[in-house]
This record gives sequence, C-alpha cells and structure tokens, in this order.
Amino acid sequence: MVELTPNLLPGTDPDLVKVVARGLKKRKVAIHLETKAEKLERKGDQLEVTLAPKSGEKIKVTCDKMLIAVGMKPNSDGLGLDKVGVQLDPKGFVKVDAQLRTSVPSIFAIGDLIGAPLLAHKASKEGLVAASVIAGSNDRYDVRAMPAAIFTDPEIATVGLNEAEAKQKGLEVKIGTFPFSASGRALTTGHADGLVKIVADAKTDQILGVGIAGPDASDLIAEAALGIELGATSEDLALTVHAHPTLAETMMEAAEAVHGMAIHAIGK
Repeated sequence: MVELTPNLLPGTDPDLVKVVARGLKKRKVAIHLETKAEKLERKGDQLEVTLAPKSGEKIKVTCDKMLIAVGMKPNSDGLGLDKVGVQLDPKGFVKVDAQLRTSVPSIFAIGDLIGAPLLAHKASKEGLVAASVIAGSNDRYDVRAMPAAIFTDPEIATVGLNEAEAKQKGLEVKIGTFPFSASGRALTTGHADGLVKIVADAKTDQILGVGIAGPDASDLIAEAALGIELGATSEDLALTVHAHPTLAETMMEAAEAVHGMAIHAIGK
C-alpha cells in the first residue's frame, strides 16, 4: 500500500505524480490518494492499518511492515551553538546570510542544517560558496534554479515553478507537454511511460519551470535548470537542435508544444 499526494516533492506537479501512480498500479500496488492512516494495531505477526479516505468509508489493510515518513528536523541540539551565539530560527535551523555566514562572522553553515530544500547538491553548492568566501572572495549564494529528483520508477525531476505555483504568483502561463510514448528513443528502451511539462510565462515566453516524469528524468532536468538560470525562453529551447534519437528530444518537443509546434505529438 502506497499513499501519494501532489506534495510528493516540493514543486511537483500533480500530472507528474499521476505517472508514478500509474506505474505502481501496473505493478498491482494498491494506491490510496488523499487518505490518512488513522490507526495502527498489531495483530499477531502482522499490522492492521485503518485508513480514512477524504471521501468514502474507512478501509482496513493488513501488512507486514509500515513505513511512516513525517519529515525531518535539524540536528542542531547539543552542538553548543547557543554558547557561541549562533542564532537559530524557530524550527531550529541555523540562520545564515547570502555568504553562508551565521550570526557569528567566523562561523559558516551549509546543508540541511540551514533549511530547505534538503538536497545534497544544494549543500554542495553552498559548501563551494562558503569555502570561496572563507578564502577571501566576495562570492554569494545566488541560485535561480534548484533541481530536485525522486529516484522512483519512473523517475521524477522538477525545477522552478509548477503550473499551480506560477498561477498563485499571479502569472499568466502557457503549457507545453510531450509524452515519452512519442519518443522513438524511449520506445527502444522499453520505458516510454511519462511526460515532460514546461511552464512558460505567457507574456515573455520565459521558462518558469519544468517537470519530468519518465526515464532519466534526473539527468534531463539539468538542461531545464540551465535554461532557467540563463533566462531562456521556450522558443530558445525549441530552436536548439537536439541529437536524434535521444531522450533529450522530449525537452525540445515540449518546448515546441508551448507554441503548438511539436511535430511528434497531437496538439490540444
């Protein structure tokens, strides 16, 4: 039994989550969306979980084990930070400035200890900035596009704003999607489930965000991150020649789809 919600990953579009859910259903995994695990009881060698769907009657499921993911908190207790004057936020994360300095100028902090997103590559980037500043440069942490990936099957990767987030910010958007089932390269690998979704500003055509659910999504998202960092438009991406046959072509065709120009997919 697996419970999935649109908040599977910050910035994850519900359309991408549906792809993973579909993949699990193909494996005959029971999925309960918008469902709360209300009660847990041990029944001999097994566990009985009472599920409370948002709508409908309660369900009882018997299982061998139950995995509970309730989030994470910083491991800042017991480090003696209060004794040296390093300030924490109300949740216990260390406060830092754009150069990763804490409230004590000679102490720097990076990674999960300073807050979300809790990603290894984000921490690595922060480490580079902190080391550069310590070495005497005037470097700053200034990242426009922070990619994130879930290594499920199929993979999910996101960067920037999803459609709902962009609209919440009052932006008018245009959407381009392209399915991996229309990719010749994806078909030859036997993994053609999923899609690429591009969110672009309707007025400027600037790429606001990209979501990918499908094969090698964690690698393909790098091109999207670069595009957002450079302020690229969906037209820039669409006009960039991509090698054929490759999975990367799905990025190009999704960008073409923003303007109804994808030639390997039927436009809406």
